[in-house]
Amino acid sequence: LKVQYTYHTASGFFLALASLRTIKNNKISSNLKTKSRSIIPSSSFSSSLRFFTSSSNCGDNNNKNIRISNHHPTNSSPLSSSLSTMNQNNEEETNEIMSYLDCLSAGLPKEVTSPEDDTPSPPQTDCIYLDYAATTPISPIATRAMIPYFTTYFGNPSSSHPYGNTPRNAVKHARKQVGQHLFGLPDGGKEDNVIFTGCGTEANNLAIHLAVESTIAGWKKKHNINSSSSNNNNNNKPHVITSNVEHPAITECLKSLEARDIITVTYVPVQPLLGYVQASDVIAAIQPNRTCLVTIMYANNEIGSINPICDIALECHARNVLFHTDAAQAVGKLCTSVQNAPEVDMMTVVGHKFGVPKGIAALYIKPNCLTVNDRVLPALFGSSGALLLGGGQEFGIRGGTENVPYIVAMGEMAAHVAQHRLDNAKGMEERRKALLDGLRDILGEDNVRPNGPSDPSKRLPNILSVGLRGVHGGMLLQSIQHKVACSAGSACHSGGAGISAVLKALDIPGEFALGTLRLSISADMDMEDVKKAAVIIGEAAKHQLVGE
Repeated sequence: LKVQYTYHTASGFFLALASLRTIKNNKISSNLKTKSRSIIPSSSFSSSLRFFTSSSNCGDNNNKNIRISNHHPTNSSPLSSSLSTMNQNNEEETNEIMSYLDCLSAGLPKEVTSPEDDTPSPPQTDCIYLDYAATTPISPIATRAMIPYFTTYFGNPSSSHPYGNTPRNAVKHARKQVGQHLFGLPDGGKEDNVIFTGCGTEANNLAIHLAVESTIAGWKKKHNINSSSSNNNNNNKPHVITSNVEHPAITECLKSLEARDIITVTYVPVQPLLGYVQASDVIAAIQPNRTCLVTIMYANNEIGSINPICDIALECHARNVLFHTDAAQAVGKLCTSVQNAPEVDMMTVVGHKFGVPKGIAALYIKPNCLTVNDRVLPALFGSSGALLLGGGQEFGIRGGTENVPYIVAMGEMAAHVAQHRLDNAKGMEERRKALLDGLRDILGEDNVRPNGPSDPSKRLPNILSVGLRGVHGGMLLQSIQHKVACSAGSACHSGGAGISAVLKALDIPGEFALGTLRLSISADMDMEDVKKAAVIIGEAAKHQLVGE
């Protein structure tokens, strides 16, 4: 291995792939199938992966043995040129690398063995993935977009020297893509309309923090209150409204603030059996001059019910209340353009829900929403940061070096999912129907109960939360776990007898709630796999009912 520069970061995994050309006698065994792709790297390749991902190698001066040729940051060559830097003289090995990356993107997750384990995990090519609401495979579009920024353009986007130029421009371009294609902003909107974060949880926490802190700062300025003054009176605390089926990224943040006597919270119940809130119930909970934020998810992650966020946002705006929505599950299935709901002040989108790696999300912030109606920007906003304090990245709103490869991937996928949203939603609905019909054919219609709205316009097309009468969800999951990958709507993943908070909130009958599964699909799943999964689940449920 030749030495040109040292690259000891978390991206070593992808760098290992890019450096395959330097590893002799290291062939990849591939088993590419039409329905499912799997790969079994050779033991020597697994060893190289462990080298690049092992923390014991970080900062070790004896391991300065990584080279990528022709990586000067002023080289603005396209992706094909970047690939040639991995191996300019061996097109076959370059294609092999790309084939491996495609396998990673399209197939089931491959477990990387730990340094203590030399035995690669066997591929599980026969397991059908029905958990797309939990996470999605990394799209080949995202993979290819990222590669140059793991290798050639590795510079820090905050650097003023040439190595920072291309990464900085890439982040700027991706921000425009996300603003334009996901949030519907003309020409991508203003740069500080889109703030990149490390995950959806951070974006949701940031939205809550900005609303609460800008309100408190405004109250203190208006009433000339000392910053150290006590705030024990509930009438002096900001009030937040949410639903009783929100993601923990919302509820746990609110509970923490409430426990610290910073805010009070009202949880608006959803409609029984349906799972969405009534706009009138949310508006009725607003307390004049106290409510600073309403945060309601666009679509529920467990049952797929869609909330009337446009109606709620409109009423909030009329009452000078900020409105935020967690749209993590909506991207690629519903329109997330704020042009359709201009009263929305903040919106969260999450990369790994639409083909981008885990570890990147974005928060839309409407211009001036934090500085009107007596609100004042929180301390350090625009300098060190708001929730995460540091070097003032993301326009001083979110400290921390930008994750350039993932941001680039998010931008590319934003354009892709926006372009194909309607077709994808149609394909998802067809597969959802086939899955439900297959279960009913085996178990009988009376024993299979979909949770949430039956009206397709009021639910996501890709989520089927379905209760199986008399079945124990945890036991069912255990019996099919090597054949179908899905999750339970009840909190019985390990054989417990609990029912999820969401199903309790919907008042789902116990005989169905305990046997609820959340099955979530993609638009490009093979229809035969969908039908096969229905048979596997249905037969396993039938065996449980007859005591086999």
